[in-house]
Amino acid sequence: MTIDTNKRYRNFLIKRINRIFSRAIKIKSVELPNEIVEDVQALNVGESFPLNKLILIKGKLETIVDGNRKSIFGNVNGLFKTGETTKASVIAAVFLLLFVALAILESINEKSSQVTILDSSGYMLFYNLMFSIVISGLGTSFRLLHSLISEKIESFRIEYLIEGIFSGFILSEILYINIPEIQTSQIYFGKFLFAFFGGMISGILYSVIERITSSLGILITGSDIQGDQYKEKSKNTEE
Repeated sequence: MTIDTNKRYRNFLIKRINRIFSRAIKIKSVELPNEIVEDVQALNVGESFPLNKLILIKGKLETIVDGNRKSIFGNVNGLFKTGETTKASVIAAVFLLLFVALAILESINEKSSQVTILDSSGYMLFYNLMFSIVISGLGTSFRLLHSLISEKIESFRIEYLIEGIFSGFILSEILYINIPEIQTSQIYFGKFLFAFFGGMISGILYSVIERITSSLGILITGSDIQGDQYKEKSKNTEE
């Protein structure tokens, strides 16, 4: 790192530290350690710190502020209280916007919701698949956001989102069976509804499929392959 670059980076860190510090002192629930307060005051009177010290101060301040972030709506269900709920909320909003954008297309209608992958092609197939994925994402985002707010899970992980999208896609496009008689009822049972529910129940769907594959394995081979693998793995772990 050259001298000029070093100086610019140092100035950036100092400005960032002062900005976060100003934000932190405005949050009533934040109690800043005396050490950090003294370090920031020393910076503002011209005392020089090494880069690693500045990076450490910045990291500590960011951790404190992120851990005490308040809801932009006050404390309504803790929405946006942490960075994790913010991530989930932003992703849910993105899926919602995509849902609206795709829903206005002529290719997305009641008839297309009953058409399977093998019965469509071209742009109609592309739009329908994208719509199923978006609705699966909506269902997953809803479940993740609720789980974060109710503190059933501690952090937002992209793996949860991907699993939910796969689940909704599988349920709506692969496992979905169109039953015309159901459509006469007041409740509309299209494959897009299955995509939404699939996104919400990804864990349950996986358990059901795993149970089915285990049963098929027992019928074909006479032994529970997955169960044997799990026992072998547990045995190796204990050893």
